[in-house]
Amino acid sequence: MDILVFVIDSQQFALELAAVRKVISMVKVTHQPHPKNHMMGIINFHGEVVPVFNCRSLLGLRQKEIELTDQLIICVIADQLSAFWVDRVEEIAQIPNQELSSLQESKSKEDAWRWIVNDLHQVTLLFNLSKLLESDAHRLPAREQLMDARIAKR
Repeated sequence: MDILVFVIDSQQFALELAAVRKVISMVKVTHQPHPKNHMMGIINFHGEVVPVFNCRSLLGLRQKEIELTDQLIICVIADQLSAFWVDRVEEIAQIPNQELSSLQESKSKEDAWRWIVNDLHQVTLLFNLSKLLESDAHRLPAREQLMDARIAKR
């Protein structure tokens, strides 16, 4: 399995590489007047309005100010682009199946954690973003809502 390893607050997390479209440096985020669902705001990504989610908020980690060294991971979830704010992307890795430990007993975050990746140096949680964002509390905003928010901001 190919994964993208990233860091938030000195903790390693990962996503399946198949869901990742691109990693970009932090750009100006147009903030929403009444943010919902851990959504920080929106960005223009090659002419497309893309919601930006605060991974620290999603994961219950301490908040911090955005830094120029931070990055956005652009993913495709349910046929829609979404961006996720992270401290930094570490690497793309190929994980052999024997290094994956299933989290079948986990009920936290709507079963958003799929696997634990065990290696000799660090434990990495493989994150299932679509499961997290499927729940009512974190549902992706409809494209119409994003466009309405952008027009209202002008």
